[in-house]
Amino acid sequence: MRQTARERSASTSGKGGEARRSASRQRAGGITGATGGTVSWADAVRPISLSRRPLSKHETPRQLSSNAETTQLRHENAQLRRHIAEQDAKIAAQNATINAINAKLEQLLALHQPGESPAQTTTSVHSAQSSTVSTPPEMDTDTMELAEARPMVDRGSRVGSGVEPGPKRRALENSKERRILTRLDHQRDRQDRVETEIKSIYTRLGTLESNGQQLEQAPGVDRARNRNITADRAARELTSRAAPQARSPPMPLNPGRRSHEDAPYLLPTPLEDYGTILRWYRDTRRRFPAPHPNLTRSEGTLYRQIQTDSVLTPVLGRHIAPAIYETSACTVCRATRGTLAHILQCTPQDPAPSSIRQLPVTVRRAITSSDYNTQKLVVQCVREALERQRVGGASPLGPSAGRLT
Repeated sequence: MRQTARERSASTSGKGGEARRSASRQRAGGITGATGGTVSWADAVRPISLSRRPLSKHETPRQLSSNAETTQLRHENAQLRRHIAEQDAKIAAQNATINAINAKLEQLLALHQPGESPAQTTTSVHSAQSSTVSTPPEMDTDTMELAEARPMVDRGSRVGSGVEPGPKRRALENSKERRILTRLDHQRDRQDRVETEIKSIYTRLGTLESNGQQLEQAPGVDRARNRNITADRAARELTSRAAPQARSPPMPLNPGRRSHEDAPYLLPTPLEDYGTILRWYRDTRRRFPAPHPNLTRSEGTLYRQIQTDSVLTPVLGRHIAPAIYETSACTVCRATRGTLAHILQCTPQDPAPSSIRQLPVTVRRAITSSDYNTQKLVVQCVREALERQRVGGASPLGPSAGRLT
């Protein structure tokens, strides 16, 4: 019978699924090799991955250059090692030669004949020793001083040949001796100075002890009471820095007397609030006394203007109201500038001279007075002078009508 399309597709899909399942089982269990044995999947894939070519051809030159640089560095390192080994061998050979020369020189010194020059032999020995022995550069100052302080023994003296030291050795020994002697001299000088200072100090102490006098306390003063604390408390109270409860009781001004002068200290009121402190600062900055409370507001303002020399005179009105006061001349005499000192002394019957520059003595005394009658009198005098300087169409100058009409 002929199969339908569905049956053919089902049979085909079944065969494909079976093939995939068998392949997966082979990968999991292994692959059969040529010899019939089972090989794991990793072992089968490893040769392929090792023989695989680079993914990008641009990486090949970079890898080659890095390998070449590594090879060159290794070659240079090997050359340096060979060169160092050769230098070490040369140095060892030179040291052996020098040691042999030194041994021969010692033998020659031992067999030294009297006819030869000892200075030449000693100089040659020292030059050979200086060529073989060198002082390390990192030696510190203390080590150098210790090495210099050590006595130098000649090789010829050891073997009993009687060779004298050379000129260079004698010069070095003399310089070392001079250094040692100089240090000893400095130490002796320092010791002498210290002894002199100690003697002077002992002498001064002895003089003070012999001339010392014991201070005697004044009679009638209580020794058990600390007067420093009492004085400090009184000073703090006078500066209003002590609280009311911490104040000491009133003390007489003269403790040794009993008379009408014995009165308590006049302690000021402590400044404890902001308004009182601000008022105190204002009073300390004040040059002139404040207007008396019995003066009116306009009188107090005029009194302040007199103190500060800011009364509205023709000189000042020329700048404030130039339409009314065309000039700063006095309106009475028309000859002099109308300052406050001039208008107070200028009247129609007796014009004041132009040489007046200061206020009258009574006015100068009144502006520094706190008396009500004195302040009232000077305010009235200034008002009368301003009334004489009045210009037509304007109000009397001054704080009572300090505005123009």
